[in-house]
Amino acid sequence: MRRRRLFLPAPIVPGSVRPLDEPSRHYLRDVLRLDDGAELVVFDGAGGAWAACLGRDQSGTHALTIGARLPDTGADPALPIVLVQALTHTRSIDEVVARATEIGVETIIPVFSARGRIRLAAEHAGHRRSRWCAVATSAARQCGRMRVPNCTEPLPLAHALTALPAAVHGEHRILLSPEAPRPFAAEALETPSRLVFMIGPEGGWTQEEKELAARYGFEPRRFGPRILRTGTAGLAVLAAAGVLWGDLGD
Repeated sequence: MRRRRLFLPAPIVPGSVRPLDEPSRHYLRDVLRLDDGAELVVFDGAGGAWAACLGRDQSGTHALTIGARLPDTGADPALPIVLVQALTHTRSIDEVVARATEIGVETIIPVFSARGRIRLAAEHAGHRRSRWCAVATSAARQCGRMRVPNCTEPLPLAHALTALPAAVHGEHRILLSPEAPRPFAAEALETPSRLVFMIGPEGGWTQEEKELAARYGFEPRRFGPRILRTGTAGLAVLAAAGVLWGDLGD
């Protein structure tokens, strides 16, 4: 039977006894109903995983005894994918973050767009990022990933494009648009070194936003004959990329 998994912030030291915070205690004891002696896997979200045993420390506090480091499971995607996602209402973005983590995204960059109608004060932007990081961590725990995707604070589109890593050889930057002349998988046989997708809001990208994206190397592509909602489009194109070039076809 597959062992239960729990995220623990680094550092995780083999042979140490790690007291549980209340959310972790609640998850293991009250949700999963695990007893003392239960074996599980803890991971730090950065590629490390360790065996652990549930119990109590000398004071009687719920704790984990950390065991040996475990080998890489191979559950993290080999193809780096960055998702530039226009902001929409909270529940939709939460769902995108969770499902994109499962499918295999590396970085999620939420952006403000002209037609997105979402505005956040600085303090609320930080709160949203914390929430998205928690959602991504929970999804990584569930699906077996060892690395948690990076979720940035929401940024204006121009700032987000400026902050993108420098393009590498073989990278594809794709802006999804139903009016684009070329289909998404026009180069299905060419494996990219990295993919960067731009997913617009329900009203689509403006012409000015498309021209801005073009200056940063994005090419418009259409994705099928139907117009997808913003929360659907990003997940659909991630899954398609995973089948064409990643590990979802394995």
